[in-house]
Amino acid sequence: MIANDTNEDHNKVEDLLKISYCLKVTKLIIVLSNFSYLLAMFWFIMCKFIEDVIEGVDYNNPEDAAEHPYAFIVYYDLQHKEMAHTIITLTYFAFTSLATVGFGDYCPRSNAERVVGAIMLICGVAVFSYIMGMFSNILQKNEKYSRDFEEGLALNRFFGVIKKFNYLSNIDHNLKQRIENHFDFKWKNDRNLAF
Repeated sequence: MIANDTNEDHNKVEDLLKISYCLKVTKLIIVLSNFSYLLAMFWFIMCKFIEDVIEGVDYNNPEDAAEHPYAFIVYYDLQHKEMAHTIITLTYFAFTSLATVGFGDYCPRSNAERVVGAIMLICGVAVFSYIMGMFSNILQKNEKYSRDFEEGLALNRFFGVIKKFNYLSNIDHNLKQRIENHFDFKWKNDRNLAF
């Protein structure tokens, strides 16, 4: 009976940990998606800034576009696409840059865009690394909690076996507490845990 209650409690806690894990991972995915989108909009604004202020051209004008064929917006023909297509393309470009994948299908074309792109990559890789570190931390915590519950469940089963061989009599409460304290200390301070 005790082992059954312990299994039910363990299953409930395990379910809560899975839900918590899924929510945290979902949160990281949303943060990463939003950051990719913001970086994409930053890239678009910088391309427009370079177009308007630095080069002083209007890429919607076919003559200006013909004079500057290697600008990001002109080269990938984003000035004539729908805004949704442009946003998806730029978000894809930002995400692949953040993840340091860089397939090469979209890349900065002019020198000014390369400078802005390099700054964007330095900042973006730092943020992406931080987010991946948080993801790794979530996985490690999940593994630690699972291990703690597995060890506690094994100890409860051990006490159930002792009770069974003791003609269904519980062992002395003080002895049980000392055994639990011993294993708690051992599990927290196990130097061989990494192996």
